[in-house]
Amino acid sequence: MSVAALQTALRAAGLLSGGEGGVLDRDTIAAAMRYMIAFDTGKPKPADIAALAVAFTENCHAAQVDTRLRVIHFLAQIAVETGGFTRFVENLNYTTPAVLLRTFPREVVTLDRATDLVAAGAETIANCVYAGRDGNGPPASGDGWRYRGRGPIQVTFRNGYAALGAKLGLDLIGEPDLLLTAVAGIRAALQFWTDRGLNFWADQDNVARVTKLVNGPELRGLGQRTFYRDRLKSIWPA
Repeated sequence: MSVAALQTALRAAGLLSGGEGGVLDRDTIAAAMRYMIAFDTGKPKPADIAALAVAFTENCHAAQVDTRLRVIHFLAQIAVETGGFTRFVENLNYTTPAVLLRTFPREVVTLDRATDLVAAGAETIANCVYAGRDGNGPPASGDGWRYRGRGPIQVTFRNGYAALGAKLGLDLIGEPDLLLTAVAGIRAALQFWTDRGLNFWADQDNVARVTKLVNGPELRGLGQRTFYRDRLKSIWPA
């Protein structure tokens, strides 16, 4: 992969001053992330991209997410999952019942129920739509809210937190907010990526299949994920 050509393009865009020698270092990754989301002052300011880039470069090789297509697909997916690197916890502040019903049709079922949940607020929504699945208890347990989506790839449900915590050596059941830190969040996202065999589909440049395994069969955000992938591919020659 031509990292040197990527660095030249990022310098031309005014996003990179370091990144010498064709090495995929933290400065190059941070610049690529900024280029991918076309960050400017009119958009919500991303979280600390530099910290995310450091965490990625320190952990990506162990997960073998270190080739052109693998890096591009990984960054494109987490860019969408985090709203352009601006949020790392699931937003359940639904204000429109129809949208809530469309998002969780099996859990909410009726528009009347959706209206009641919207009125009750985000915590009640989480506790109801995520109740009784994948290790979560009933709504009264609070597990839906406690184990709502967190991290660059939104880890969800008690079982999801437990499984990743065991592999990473972190107490994610007791401290779920660890996933909001750059290092734990990126490590968890890379472990998730590995567990689902996503390097294979990234190698095939199959953004739809990667999206399905990251976010589900509804392929939510596929257009944006494809856009981010294509944007970074356009300045990173094979």
